[in-house]
Amino acid sequence: MAQNFYHHTAVGVKNAVFFAILCGILEIVPYVGNLTGTVITLLMVVAQGGDASIMLGVLITYGLVQFFQNNVLTPLIVGSEVNINPVFTIMALLAGELVWGIPGMILGIPLLGMLKIIFDHVEPLKPYGFLLGSPGPKTARVGIANKIKGWFKK
Repeated sequence: MAQNFYHHTAVGVKNAVFFAILCGILEIVPYVGNLTGTVITLLMVVAQGGDASIMLGVLITYGLVQFFQNNVLTPLIVGSEVNINPVFTIMALLAGELVWGIPGMILGIPLLGMLKIIFDHVEPLKPYGFLLGSPGPKTARVGIANKIKGWFKK
């Protein structure tokens, strides 16, 4: 039964759960994490003897997940409040790793986001908030996220 489990995954990748978790962890690294996770998964599909249809399935699945994450989840969770400079994101990852290791890297960006929101709302700290990233317009994200928020406000 366990040997045929991979045939029941969405696109037929062996150890799909492992690669999903790996891609999720690599999402922590800005910009290159997404690409690295996808490339590693595609290389393993080729190494497992997968054909072009499985590779296309991986790309479509990853694209759908990214679309949902970027257009629904991120605006719902973060909204337009946080717009952090990528340099400070990397610095938060490095500082988190130095302090707490891998858990520190996972917590580094949310903690930086909380600091940015605090800095943006406390008058004497606003210059530090601007240094961490531009404030951005309050209505920067409209569309799917606001429609979903509207469903829950009723």
